[in-house]
Amino acid sequence: MKKISVLGIAFGILLSSGGCALKQMIKKAEQQQIAVTPSPLELHGGEVSYEVGVKLPVKILPKGKIYTLTSYFDPETGDPIEVGKIEFKAEDYPGNKEAPVNKSKRLTFTYQPEYERGTLLFKGTASNPANGKYLDTPLKKSADGIITTPLLVENDYAVSYAAHGYNDQEEIVTTKVVFYFTQGSAQFRRKEIRSKRGRALDAFIAEKNLTRKVYITGTHSPEGTERINTGLSERRAVAVQKWYKRQLRKYDYKNLADSIGFQKIPVVQDWTHFKKFLETYEKISEKRKKKILAIVDGRGSFEDKEKALSKKKYYRKLLKKVYPKLRTAQVEIRSVLKKKTRAEISAIAQQYVKKEEIAETDTLSIQELLFAAHLSPDLEEKEAIYQVTKQQQDTWIAHNNLGAIYLNRAAQIDDPVQRKVLIDAAVNHVEIAVKARGGKAAPEVSANLAVAYLLQGNDDRAYDKVVEALESNPVANTSRQAYSV
Repeated sequence: MKKISVLGIAFGILLSSGGCALKQMIKKAEQQQIAVTPSPLELHGGEVSYEVGVKLPVKILPKGKIYTLTSYFDPETGDPIEVGKIEFKAEDYPGNKEAPVNKSKRLTFTYQPEYERGTLLFKGTASNPANGKYLDTPLKKSADGIITTPLLVENDYAVSYAAHGYNDQEEIVTTKVVFYFTQGSAQFRRKEIRSKRGRALDAFIAEKNLTRKVYITGTHSPEGTERINTGLSERRAVAVQKWYKRQLRKYDYKNLADSIGFQKIPVVQDWTHFKKFLETYEKISEKRKKKILAIVDGRGSFEDKEKALSKKKYYRKLLKKVYPKLRTAQVEIRSVLKKKTRAEISAIAQQYVKKEEIAETDTLSIQELLFAAHLSPDLEEKEAIYQVTKQQQDTWIAHNNLGAIYLNRAAQIDDPVQRKVLIDAAVNHVEIAVKARGGKAAPEVSANLAVAYLLQGNDDRAYDKVVEALESNPVANTSRQAYSV
């Protein structure tokens, strides 16, 4: 295989006469920003893993087009290898017409002896799936002479960012609604459908929440024969399921309805719900509750226990106040929690930075703001978002991460005056982070203080902070960074 040469790649490769849209995408790609963490790369457990943060400029994704960033590792000896791709589909980022796109992805490749030294390269591809045409950017270096073995890594004063705390993966949430039936009946009454509970469930269905599973549990009260109660629980669950599916058709779920799994759970001759409600029912004395439970938990069949209860003076109260609460169909919906896309979070974060008016539905939580900063590969943009975050809530995470940014800059400049200003600013923020945690430093904070002291030439204090960081149960990444100091 012919070795890829950065200087030998033409600016764009045209399969056939491509349109202006692809050419414009390639032109826009000149403004893209790529950040790789860690840099230099590090070898751990036989693998080299790194996080790629990408920021694409405004209007790089016209309708129907795809931009793909491909990462290669080019060793000094041997042929380059493709590590992975990061894909940006126009339909996933509608906000790109007005705001940049931020995305990060972890890529990994297996280490080989010939990979001891090398260069990380990136190539962008603008493509049109409709006709198969595409254009490529030149291969570009992300850094020179990237070293992949820890023994050869020079001290780059690795800083520690505290985790944003936001989960951008799919999360399942549970919604529960209980409907009640009359004695011996499985008719789903209009009264229940029009109740506050029924209207809430109807509104939930109307919103077309992405639903994975619906469990409907039918129950019965203790009175009645086994034959009657067995069918009653099942029919109550069926009645609610039929209504639920009608609402799906009403709100035009189409193929989405077929992907929802329904499961009916008839509960027959089970005292569990009875005992739970009895425990919270205040109009029966504790003494009587003990006598009731003695019967329920005693010997005999379900029907024998019900007959024993029916002979007690308090049975009328059970029949009137407790039993109606047991004639139910309980709906439990497992749906996907609605979240903003990464592109939306990044775009709204920029509105915060620019102090633009933000719609109530577009406000971001502190975790989402911290996540937006994490997504951006640009240090200035990160700093601006962290500044906004601490204005919203003076969280230690924002202060620690601002300190990390200033330390990162300080390690990259030679001017002693500017260097001191940045280190002092970093120490100030990191110390505020300690105070915000009640005087107890997080591992990331201790690791950053170690970097600050090292940059100031105070090796002893730096060592103390490294020990402090390692003794406070740091996450793996912070631990590696502390060791590197």
